[in-house]
Amino acid sequence: MADTIQKYKDYVMTGFLKSVAPIVIDRASGVTVTDIHGREYLDCFAGISVVNAGHCNPQVVAAAKAQMDKLVHCSSYLYHVQPVADLAEKIAHIAPGKSLTKTFFGNGGAEAIAQMRSAAELEESMDKDAVTPGAVTPAREMLAELLLLEKKPQESLTAYEAVLKVAPNRFNALYGAARAAEALGNESVAKQYIQKLSEISPGDERPKSPRKIAASSGSR
Repeated sequence: MADTIQKYKDYVMTGFLKSVAPIVIDRASGVTVTDIHGREYLDCFAGISVVNAGHCNPQVVAAAKAQMDKLVHCSSYLYHVQPVADLAEKIAHIAPGKSLTKTFFGNGGAEAIAQMRSAAELEESMDKDAVTPGAVTPAREMLAELLLLEKKPQESLTAYEAVLKVAPNRFNALYGAARAAEALGNESVAKQYIQKLSEISPGDERPKSPRKIAASSGSR
C-alpha cells in the first residue's frame, strides 16, 4: 500500500485535486470497491469513464472478452469492421431527426472538437448550405455546444458569438451564449443575451436565466 501511494506522489499528476483517498483499490464489482486489505467501500464515483453500468458488469465483461478474443482494434477508417458498422447503424436509428445518420468515431473530446471545428469551417466556406433551404443547426453552433460540454466556456462563447454575427436572433445561439457567459462567471453578458431572448420570445416562451432553468429542471 505504501509503495503504491508513494508512486502516486512521485509519478502521478494529482495537483488538480485537493487530495486522493488514502486507500489502494484491488478489485471492484457493481457499486462496491475493495481495497488491498479486503475492506469494502461504496463507490460514489462509479459513473466516471466506462463504468456507468457498474464495475465489472457481467454483461459488459462478457461482451468485451468475446470481442477481444476475435479483434481488439484495427483502424476502422482503413478497413471495414463489423462492430463499428453495427454501432453506427444503432446510433443512426436512435439519433433525433432524419439527418443524423453518420457517426465519426474518435479517441476523445479533443479529437471530436477538432473534427467539429473542421466541419464548421468547411460549412462556412460554402456559398450554399449543405441542407436546403438552410442549415438545421449550424456546425459552429454544434461546436459551441461541444466546447461547453468539454468545460471550455470561453471558446464556447466565442463560437456562439460567431453564429450570432450571421444570425443575430437565433434562439439556440443566444441561449447557448448566455449559458457559456454564465459558466465563465460573466453575469452581465449572460443577462444581455437573456434580455435579447426575452425581446424575441413571445409571452410564456420568454426564458429565465440558464441557472434558474437548470435549477427548476433538477427539482422536478
